[in-house]
Amino acid sequence: MWTSAAERDEIEEYTATLPPQALRNLALHTAIHLDVEWRDLAPWAWEEVFTGLDGRPIAFRATVPARAGLLWKAALGLGNGGRLADAPDAIRRAIRPASGACGTLADGRHRLR
Repeated sequence: MWTSAAERDEIEEYTATLPPQALRNLALHTAIHLDVEWRDLAPWAWEEVFTGLDGRPIAFRATVPARAGLLWKAALGLGNGGRLADAPDAIRRAIRPASGACGTLADGRHRLR
């Protein structure tokens, strides 16, 4: 993830300027890197806790569902036909729109605001 909200914002601004193939390559590289890190993480390390960007403690085991939720939110945010109903139940419950953060389009798709 990121070391700060400022770093996250800077990376998001930069990646918004990349061509589609570069974004696909970046996503693939990130997935491979995370797979390797998670695969090689010692069993005891999954319970280690670090401070998240929001200042709250989070265990490494929570990074896997957090990453999945982040990817689903981003995919829905693209507005390319994905539906919240397409997400697995656990992800759908975790990212269910709160206080209007996600709107429902006329065709039933969801788009994050």
